[in-house]
This record gives sequence, C-alpha cells and structure tokens, in this order.
Amino acid sequence: MFDNLPAEKRRKVLSAALDEFAEQSYASASTNRIVEKAEISKGLLFHYFRNKKGLYTYLVRHCVQVLGQEYEDFLPETSPDVFERIKQLTVMKMHQMKHYPKEYDLLLKLARETDPELMAEYLQLTAELKERYLGKLLEGLDYALFRPGVNVQKALEVILWTMEQYGNQYVAENTDADGKLHYDAEKIGLELDEYANLLKNGLYS
Repeated sequence: MFDNLPAEKRRKVLSAALDEFAEQSYASASTNRIVEKAEISKGLLFHYFRNKKGLYTYLVRHCVQVLGQEYEDFLPETSPDVFERIKQLTVMKMHQMKHYPKEYDLLLKLARETDPELMAEYLQLTAELKERYLGKLLEGLDYALFRPGVNVQKALEVILWTMEQYGNQYVAENTDADGKLHYDAEKIGLELDEYANLLKNGLYS
C-alpha cells in the first residue's frame, strides 16, 4: 500500500526515516521525530508499516535496492580482467559512500546491531545479496592470466579482501569530523593499482 502513494509523499517518509535511523541506533530512533519531519500522522505511518521494525526493514531494503541497482547498471561497463574489475567496483563503492552517506550509515549500523531480530534480518539480507550479485560480479571474468596451479577461488578472496581493506582504510583516513568523505577518484585508482601490481606478481603468469 505504501508503494502506491504519490512519489513525493513516499520520498518524504523515506527521507525522514533515513535521517533518523542513520543518525540514531535502532533502539534510540523515534517514530515521533519521523512523523513530525514527514508531516504525517503516527497512525498513518503504522498503517503502512505496522510498527517501527516494519518501517526499518522496508527502509533497509529500499537502500539496498537503490545502491544495488547502480551496481547492476555499472557492471556491463566493467573490465573482464579480475584486478581491473574489482578496482572499478571498489572505486564505485566509495563513490556511492560519498553520494549516499546516510544509506551506508544505515547499513553499517545494521551490521553492528545486537538485537536478535535485526541480526536475523541482516543475515537474511546478506545471503540474498550474495545470491543476487556474486554471480553477476564474477560473470565474464578472464582467468587465463593466473599462474597454473593457482586456486582461483582463493585468489579472488585474497584480492577482494585486499581491496575491501583498502577501502575501509581510505574511508577512515579521509572522513572529516562532520562525517563527510573526501573522495579523490584519481588517488584511489593509483593506490589500488599499486596493490594490484603487488598481487599480480604472485598470482599472474
């Protein structure tokens, strides 16, 4: 029923909810503040979502859909080379973190939640994402340059772990006190190339 509302009304509700849940923990988030900002009644909010958890899980999946659609649209443009594609996707992720900071804050908070119901939601969501995107991420990759005898699955895990750790470090070092990420695509690309070249020496022929 919420999906049938006019687009602007949906946007106001989701924007107010995102502001609240990105800034507060799930337990501290207030539906009173959400309805005040969205300019709707609390009864109407719960008519659409039944309760606070219903709103939260809808919002999480909405954010995943927005971010995931960008990945899906971008994947056909990526390189078949393993290192280049993972580099491109890492740069894409940090671009998203700059332009969708609240969406990422929300998802990072969910990953740290200790509430059993929310932990279960997170595990279910990550399983769904893996099923939906992992195959697309690996589709069309060229493994011909790997050395004979290299375990490709293990090699991919090492490459992904390295790029992920780089991304986490970059975000930590380049986010200011106000939570704004300073994004330098050229610098990121050059530094990722350095890591890629080190790994290629051990993995490629």
